[in-house]
Amino acid sequence: MIEICWAYLKCITTKKGPLTSRKAAEAAWTKAWEDLEQWRIQRWVERSPYHIEQVIRLKSGNEYQERHPRTPRNKEYLIALQQE
Repeated sequence: MIEICWAYLKCITTKKGPLTSRKAAEAAWTKAWEDLEQWRIQRWVERSPYHIEQVIRLKSGNEYQERHPRTPRNKEYLIALQQE
């Protein structure tokens, strides 16, 4: 379930455009990793049980897209909320 961290770091490192050399990429990724806030990592960890449950439910199929369970894009979560 590292995808969320990977996506976040990619956004941070490429927000000013693509990196043009290996040296620039290593420097940008190292800085982004060092600047990664502990609270952000903790939120990702707290969301892991939900994502693991979804992967199990789908029998490890490739159709699962990791998202925060409370985002409007997650229709299943919204339907479940309405049923409660």
